[in-house]
Amino acid sequence: MELAPFDAIDLLILSASVPLADAVCATACGCWSDAADLWFLISENPRYRVIATECGFEAAVLAGEFDLAEYFLVQNRHLADSGVFTEPRWIELGTLKASRKRLFLRTVDRARIDGRPASIAELIELRLFKRAIHQIFADGSYRRKLGASARWLAQCYSGLGYHASLIALRARHPLALATPDFMKRCEEAGRLETMRTTATPQIFAHFLNMHPAGAKLSALLEGHDFSRSCVDREA
Repeated sequence: MELAPFDAIDLLILSASVPLADAVCATACGCWSDAADLWFLISENPRYRVIATECGFEAAVLAGEFDLAEYFLVQNRHLADSGVFTEPRWIELGTLKASRKRLFLRTVDRARIDGRPASIAELIELRLFKRAIHQIFADGSYRRKLGASARWLAQCYSGLGYHASLIALRARHPLALATPDFMKRCEEAGRLETMRTTATPQIFAHFLNMHPAGAKLSALLEGHDFSRSCVDREA
């Protein structure tokens, strides 16, 4: 599909009220934890609430931020009950993912009751990446199991979309991350981090054309005064 041009909108003006350009770029570049937080901020704005709850839920589920995912899901159901158009197929898919993760969480809770804390590998399997990162450093694993810890951290940074952290980790522990899987993750992280920091207008255009929520965002932006001519009039 040929991408539509996106030269008519000044992203600085657009993001003056909400960090929309940052949220879109974080989503398009797979920075899931950052995207979830940004969409949460945007969801406070009634104008963007629908798209923020949908995109925020997607990002939160993928980042393993299940409390935030539940918040977005409740907000989306409230909007649907109020007669606002939602995406039933997408929401159903997300609900199934969240339900599967909750089942894993109950498994971990039972292990805790039995006196066995969840292992780092189990936390990563549950996509509880931030908890896993904390445990890697808190229990001394990073010092005792340097190679394994580097691989665990790489999985966490990759899952959260912390591309810069993953790139730095590879530079520090190249041998531990020399497997084809980790090399592929690091290469993708480098590509996405470069794209995120250098090509915001192109990323925004790609989101509008390719993401399931792109058409909704296009409709919101049409006819509103975000054009570059605003700068000329204010000068």
